[in-house]
Amino acid sequence: MADIQEAVPSTSTSVKNDQNEEVIEYGKQSTRMMQCILRNISQPNFLNTSKAKSKCKSSYLTGYLSQRLDSSALSESSGWEHPIDRLTIHYMIMNYYTMGKVVPTTSSLYSALAFKLPRYVDIGVFRNILVQMGYMWKKCGPKVWLVLEKPEITFGRYRYMAAIKKSRKGDVCFIGGGALLRNGRIVDIDESDQLGMEENQHRFLLVLRKDTIEHYIHVESFSEWTDWLLHTVMPELKSGTTIVFENSRYFKIKLCETPTINSLKIDMIKWLEYHNIPYADTMTKLELFTLVTKMTDISANMFVADTLLKSRGCQTLHIVSCIDRVSPVTMIKRFLEDIRAPEDGLSQASIDSLTSNIQNLSSELIEEFHDAVIKEEDKIISYDSQVEAIWDEIMVFMKKCREVSHSSMEIDNFLPTCNPYE
Repeated sequence: MADIQEAVPSTSTSVKNDQNEEVIEYGKQSTRMMQCILRNISQPNFLNTSKAKSKCKSSYLTGYLSQRLDSSALSESSGWEHPIDRLTIHYMIMNYYTMGKVVPTTSSLYSALAFKLPRYVDIGVFRNILVQMGYMWKKCGPKVWLVLEKPEITFGRYRYMAAIKKSRKGDVCFIGGGALLRNGRIVDIDESDQLGMEENQHRFLLVLRKDTIEHYIHVESFSEWTDWLLHTVMPELKSGTTIVFENSRYFKIKLCETPTINSLKIDMIKWLEYHNIPYADTMTKLELFTLVTKMTDISANMFVADTLLKSRGCQTLHIVSCIDRVSPVTMIKRFLEDIRAPEDGLSQASIDSLTSNIQNLSSELIEEFHDAVIKEEDKIISYDSQVEAIWDEIMVFMKKCREVSHSSMEIDNFLPTCNPYE
């Protein structure tokens, strides 16, 4: 087992500051470890089994599919080190629905996406990725769990798509931001925030219209966005404009929390006062909550951004997390990252170059990004419409899966105790 010892990283291995690079580095180490293990278990005398059976056994023990355990698939020259995008998974599930009229298990979905996933992602990690992306599992037989999108995710996407299509008939602008890191990457607002203030970054905010970028600004912290919106952006907005915010927690800070039956009386009173609903000081908590539910819309989120812009006569939308990459601002950030030289670092010249690239983007190129987003939105809507039309047939398939005698469904051997919501 000398090969395995050689593959174990030493304690002096440097840890990169960037979290994604750190994960990828650990993934590479795990891959090298797996290569060494495979070389050993594929020996003729290993458990008196053939090489093929050894690979099947290693697949069961490690959670990697057998085709991903080939030496060619695990070679250092192989790609797939970048995290998989949610839309890639979504489109694959939609293909299961529309082409096969079936619902995939985790195993079958993992197999279909095997060579689009980073090398360090085994089926357990893949399942955690699905949980984080808003998927759930429905038990349809012994050891058969089907992967489904949570209904609230599907409904949220439907509402956003309907709203953005309607808004495009008028004036629309997008608000977002990001940060330039020392390694040349341009990350989104929340990812920048996760790295912390100690990480050296160049943070920025911008407004994107149909063919121009406006109000590009450098900020020390994204918490400054409200002042920027109030004093720089809003004075130039026309009444009736629809503002579309990137998916970031900063743009979803609430003015006050939506009351529930368990809320404090003071929170219910604050909600009622904001909506100009009269109440009596002698009212009990149940009476106050009755007023809240009858006289206000408790399904509406009271975000600070929405409140500020509605006072200006503007409408607001927030891109939902399941399609947060379907945004012209995100596409522009990816474009800017691609045309940069990573070795530029975070020098003043590098920052000036980024600023120049943003300010000099041509109107034709910006319109291309908008057109690409519209095309992607149409594709998502088309898939959802197709699934809606055949959903009854898919439900019939799921009903068949509940029958013990139904053997055509792949069993999730890796997930014997699967919990639908983790």
